Amino acid sequence: MIYYQGKQKWEVPNLLHHFKEYPESLQKFAPQLEYLFIALNLISQSHINTIRNSMLAASITAQKLIENPVSAVKDFNRILSIFPSDDKYTNFLNLIVVYIFEITDITEKELADVFENISPPIKDKVMTTYERLIHKGKEAGKIEMTLALFDDGIGIAQLAKAAKISEEEVVKILKDNGRKV
Repeated sequence: MIYYQGKQKWEVPNLLHHFKEYPESLQKFAPQLEYLFIALNLISQSHINTIRNSMLAASITAQKLIENPVSAVKDFNRILSIFPSDDKYTNFLNLIVVYIFEITDITEKELADVFENISPPIKDKVMTTYERLIHKGKEAGKIEMTLALFDDGIGIAQLAKAAKISEEEVVKILKDNGRKV
């Protein structure tokens, strides 16, 4: 099965195509396989809506966002509304949410609108993921700032005050990033 999500039309090459430089005596041992080719860009939303497996439908909808990030809010709502609220799918939901945040520019206001319309169990899971992403971003920014200011000659005490962390944390950041303290 070949699953393609690019924008351009793509033809599936025959497997033998990858072995054409080998002698014909070896080529005969290459497996002859039939492909099931799925071009995601050709699947309509109405067709996706007929898929009974909600995780598959949510995944395909999320991957189609790359085609039209402008409709991200509407599609994000759709994904969250069809996603199963069972706890066993939490990791998968986290992956989809992170994927959507990475490929779109959903604003905080749009995100708040999305959160208004989803069920509490899903909302709690998505908010937890969102808060972790924000925390990671803040931590990365804090580390970047600490390193840049240190490289500009700012002392450890001033760095700790600016980053609102302890001097020990500043020293750890500096050492972890190859700076001599």
